[in-house]
Amino acid sequence: MVKNVSVNELLFSDLLVKEPVRETNDSLTGNEKRGKLILTGSRGCGKSTVLASRENDSLKTTNPAVLTRFDGAGLFSTKENKYFNKRVMEHYYEVVMCKKFLDHIKEFYPELFYKRFSNLSAILGNKVHELDNYINDAIYRDLSIDHKLFSGEMLSEIVSLFRQGVGAESLTLMIDRFDWTHNSDSRVQEILNNYFSMFEKVIITSDDPTLITDKKKVSGLKEKGFDIRVVDYASDLDTVRNIVERRFELDDIQPRFPVEQLTDEDYLGLMERCGGNLNLILESFIYAEGLHKWDSKKDIHTVLDEASRQKIKDEKQYRKMVRPPKLHL
Repeated sequence: MVKNVSVNELLFSDLLVKEPVRETNDSLTGNEKRGKLILTGSRGCGKSTVLASRENDSLKTTNPAVLTRFDGAGLFSTKENKYFNKRVMEHYYEVVMCKKFLDHIKEFYPELFYKRFSNLSAILGNKVHELDNYINDAIYRDLSIDHKLFSGEMLSEIVSLFRQGVGAESLTLMIDRFDWTHNSDSRVQEILNNYFSMFEKVIITSDDPTLITDKKKVSGLKEKGFDIRVVDYASDLDTVRNIVERRFELDDIQPRFPVEQLTDEDYLGLMERCGGNLNLILESFIYAEGLHKWDSKKDIHTVLDEASRQKIKDEKQYRKMVRPPKLHL
């Protein structure tokens, strides 16, 4: 079986089952080019794939979508001091946001980048260098940042030039794993929220489980203008079967795990146990394939059941060591 691949690799391979991803994106778009959407659902349900596909399909159109993601690890302490505080954090994310946006333009619109953005790129390069030095040595050398950027100070010019250069009718900002950023830091989410008004459409993904269980929280987000959508194509039997079988069809390793012998009940039981987590479903098949190689005479239905229960056990153990993300918007 083809092992787990990155989202970018998946998009440009025959492994991608395009129809459910396309249908999900169509449901997010409709006739509206404006709005703020939060994509939620179980872990590993395909949210990242939906956004990556949306970015790819929007390239060279009049409604481009820019996808980004920020580090989940915390760089700044929860306790502020004169060197590292919210004002410095705002400057940091402005620099990082500008770099990510320019990287997108350079990769997908190189002619436009070298024609309109070379000067801004050089200025930003100096900002990045200054920021790196500050983060590494500020406390030891009593450094300061000459001019701290506020949210959108530099990005607004980059976005304006990009709109003009591509003739954009609307522009979408997409932030994957939004609530994982900087250890779910409420200060960072507030800073990133500053950027939302610069775009016609904003789509973020969230793994905060309360978005499904806490009606009060959902109601509060809707009052703030957020529309919450659940990505659930991993709960569709035909889709999951298609995804799994394609992973085996495109792998020539022998002996193959005989997925063609699995019944609907096998899949439905597995999907229920994994709670719509596609990654966990695929990991179960990978593990089952290994067990089958050791004992090919063992009943495959039992093998898959045992494999999935072991992977679910491993997942639960891992979750005990990781703090779940929290959306603070």
